Amino acid sequence: MSSTTTYFAQIKAEKKLHFDIPFSTGATSELTLRKNNNKVDVYYSISEGIIMVNTLYADYTQIKFDNEKPIKVKYTISSDHSMKTIFLGSAKLIEKKLKSAKKFIIEVTFFKKVHIKLFLMLKI
Repeated sequence: MSSTTTYFAQIKAEKKLHFDIPFSTGATSELTLRKNNNKVDVYYSISEGIIMVNTLYADYTQIKFDNEKPIKVKYTISSDHSMKTIFLGSAKLIEKKLKSAKKFIIEVTFFKKVHIKLFLMLKI
């Protein structure tokens, strides 16, 4: 155990995602920022379903803040290989932009679906 403190900030999507069977009960989704000392992680997760990754462990997606141009960022799957969570690259940049943004958009591909753009409204 260490004596450091880990901080979390989380944004939950207001609407559920609806997939085909066997993931048809309505998935919740959220964006989480985790900070421990100087290390920052930003990850997107769903309660059920599968987030598709085109290569073995990493891929690229686009994110957007407010009305700015989309930013291409790398993402990786979680260390437990759960296909329900992806870790976004450029975490410090995302952290900085989240502090002042009102809207965050991420493009994600799910199993049996094409790209879906998810809107997360940032409330203060």
